[in-house]
Amino acid sequence: TTIVGLVGKIYEIQIRTYEMDDIAEYGIAAHWAYKEEKNYSPEKEQIEITTKLRWYKELLSYVEMNDNEDTDPLDNIRDDIFSANVYVFTPKGDVLDFPSDSTPLDFAYRIHTEVGNKTVGAIVNGKIVPLTYKLKTGDVVEIKTNKNFNGPNEAWLKIVKTNHAKHKIISVLNKQRRDALVDKGKEEFERVCRTEGFGTLKIDDKIIFSFFEKFGITNVEDFYFEIGKGSLSARGAANRLSGKTEKPDEETLIKFYSEEEARKKPKHITNEWGVSVEGLDKAQIKLASCCYPVLGDEIVGYVTKGHGIVVHRSECHNVRNSAEERFINVYWDEDYTKKPYESFISIISFDRKNIVADMINLLNGYSLTITSISSGKDKNGDLLTKVRLSVPNLETLNTAITNLYRISDIYSVERKIR
Repeated sequence: TTIVGLVGKIYEIQIRTYEMDDIAEYGIAAHWAYKEEKNYSPEKEQIEITTKLRWYKELLSYVEMNDNEDTDPLDNIRDDIFSANVYVFTPKGDVLDFPSDSTPLDFAYRIHTEVGNKTVGAIVNGKIVPLTYKLKTGDVVEIKTNKNFNGPNEAWLKIVKTNHAKHKIISVLNKQRRDALVDKGKEEFERVCRTEGFGTLKIDDKIIFSFFEKFGITNVEDFYFEIGKGSLSARGAANRLSGKTEKPDEETLIKFYSEEEARKKPKHITNEWGVSVEGLDKAQIKLASCCYPVLGDEIVGYVTKGHGIVVHRSECHNVRNSAEERFINVYWDEDYTKKPYESFISIISFDRKNIVADMINLLNGYSLTITSISSGKDKNGDLLTKVRLSVPNLETLNTAITNLYRISDIYSVERKIR
């Protein structure tokens, strides 16, 4: 039997007869030679040794590839190791073992990551089969690839059986999502610059680092990525890069506040949320419950009738759909530390054992508080985990979100706007 030790080391324990010992020492070919009274073939022994060595090399490669993850990489392949009971052949006669219900895609990713990523079809025992085909012992499997194929999609996650293949697919999907958000952010930033009078703003990694390093943004790609996923306002970023700071709309202030207050000399007053409003020293401030801004977000103030100023994140959908004349500029007091801010994140992952515990353990390593957490299956059968957090600032929140991706089997983390 095979067991896994406390530190993840694999041990094999065997009790065997003398004949079984000969087989173990010299390979199954020795058993065939014994039974058939033929000479033992060193060539067959070498083939068996090569097959076993390839499996161990794959195991070591997988462990090294995932060495920077918070979870034990062996957790992700234990099922693959211990449930292997289907044995199939490559066209060259090599034997590969898989868990029950494995498919040609599992086979492709076992051969090589790029073979899996470029798979367009499969031939089993000389016949074309769908990628959903369940492999059976004795099958001879051949994979068809196309170098121009765009790569895996989310439907593949429901086709593959092995954790090895799932991990490879998730890595590609995360890269595809990031690339799409980078393109989206670049288009949005350029649109804002073109349509709102900013012109062409020169940016490079050095400029982005100098303006946005405190937000954890250090290069142009990260800059576009944060705009694309909604963590950074394109308009706010353009304002910061161009050095523009708009003055409050005095007519709006006069309309909704007394003339006496509106005529006072503009000055910054910080309220209980660390928000400053130019020109007002008794403004009633509340944070919007639709987008939950936190210290460090790009924000805007919305003057309401009878309820003071509501502070929204600049990219909030309610801001985009509201009358522009009601907006005023508000600012964070960056040294404010009195009160934490409420935020919500949504995590999509595979439903594996202890994955929610892994999330909690990681989040508890940061200066934030988990105020509630719930998990359940979404419409696609994945695990959807909703987390309510109390955080001191945007930097802490973004760092936590980024590092959640280090947990194996998590492939989407989003900050939610209600």
